[in-house]
Amino acid sequence: MDDDILDERPDELAVNPSLAADSSLRLEQARHALLKLPENLRSVFVLYEVNGLRYREIAQTLGIPINTVKVHLSRARERLSKLITKESTKEESWTKTCNS
Repeated sequence: MDDDILDERPDELAVNPSLAADSSLRLEQARHALLKLPENLRSVFVLYEVNGLRYREIAQTLGIPINTVKVHLSRARERLSKLITKESTKEESWTKTCNS
């Protein structure tokens, strides 16, 4: 890729501060939700999504069956989705209250 192309396109977060703030808020919500997960679900999620390990590697690392890894990953994703949605709803409600 040509370096000149990168210089021509401004960074969206630098151009739009509200986008940067929203991105920062979402990252904080995700981190907070991740910390609320039980350790067994969080460990599998982090090893898979953050560290990029495969199911078999996670199973060996944690000493659990591959099917358990799959179940924990699915449950972690489901709970994270619910927690983040719940946090977003609270944030929207708070923002509406402050703006009233």
